[in-house]
Formats: sequence, C-alpha cells, structure tokens
Amino acid sequence: MNFYLLSDDESSVSIVQNIIESDFSNSLVGVNFDVDSAYDDLLQLRVDVMIINCLEIFPEGLNLIKRLAQVHIKPHFIVVGPHNEAYKDEAYRVGIDAYLDYPFNHLEFKNITKLVGSYCQVVDKMAEINKLTSGIATPFNRPQSKHRLRTDRIHSILRFLGIASENGCDDILRIAKVMVDQNIPFSKIDFQESLSLNEHEKKSVPFKEFGVPYVLVFAI
Repeated sequence: MNFYLLSDDESSVSIVQNIIESDFSNSLVGVNFDVDSAYDDLLQLRVDVMIINCLEIFPEGLNLIKRLAQVHIKPHFIVVGPHNEAYKDEAYRVGIDAYLDYPFNHLEFKNITKLVGSYCQVVDKMAEINKLTSGIATPFNRPQSKHRLRTDRIHSILRFLGIASENGCDDILRIAKVMVDQNIPFSKIDFQESLSLNEHEKKSVPFKEFGVPYVLVFAI
C-alpha cells in the first residue's frame, strides 16, 4: 500500500514513516511540506492513502483534496488537524476517510492507517470481481467452463483477502453470482427481489464481519 505525507511539521515525518512502514506491505512513497508540490507529486505517483498533517495550512490541505478530485485523483485521505468541530465537519464533507486531532495518539494513528489500508484492499479486490462479472453473457449463452472459471477466480480473490471462511463470505458470493447470472453491475442489483434483503440489510452486508466497521456497502 502506497502512502504519501503532506505535513507542516517536519518533526512528525519520522514518526509517521515508522508507523506506516511497521507493516512491511506499506511504503511511504513521498513526503512534502508544500501544497502545490504535493499536488504535482500526486499527478505522477500512484498513491493509495494520503496523510495530511497540517495545522498552519489546514485550509490549504482541504483545498488540495478538492483540486485532486477535479482531476480525478482520489486516494483515500487521513487528516490530522486542529481539535475543531467545524474543521472536522468540513474535512469529512470534502471526502476524507478519517480525522485525528493534533497531536495524534500513535496507537490510534496506527489502527486508523491499518483500517484504511484494509479498506483499500477490499475495494480493489471487489472492483476486480466487478470487472470479471460485468459485461459478460448470461449463463445460458456462456460455456459452463467459462462460468466455472470466473467463479473460481472470485473464490481465489476471497481466499487472498483471507475472508473465504468468514461469515460474510456467503453474502459476497451470492451477490457476485447475481451479477454474473443477470449480467448487471453491483449498483443495478435488486436486493429485495434477488437476495431477499431490505435496504437496511443491504447497507450492513458484509464488511462488518471483516474488521472494517465504517464500510457499509461495496465500493465498486
């Protein structure tokens, strides 16, 4: 997972880097202390999670998120900012994933980066499942071997995520099967008709089982 840090506090860089890279699958691919330079970096780098640790330049940090969205660059964002409810509300309105008050608690910061990183992995893998299950023929027109191949691929992705044996896995497989059989994207599924799920049940399936409590629905 690629992380990027924009900060107005040079003393925090080593702390943030140590926390991020304590997980060997993570890497801090860039650090910057200037908003415009950070914008230029994001145009060139593949960044999964951007950390904005700003007190003095807090408004500029939020404006950067808006600028990036305008050019369709949308990493996940963790913001460390002032203990200010108005600032926090504004940050969530522009699309951040988590807000930590400055100075941040190291254990809380580590847990938040882990959760956001896990969410990124789930989204990526579900997007891959969606790509596999979108725009393909119905089972009646598709050779059985191809249908089985795609089903096996979905199982493989779930095993890679380590959730193949979890309680919510059956829900994922049911949803994936509907997408394949009906040749529809996730957003077009009629949960009540196809899966007997009402709107409340749809929003709670299935990621609450996988340690990502704030993910309520597939982001694909």
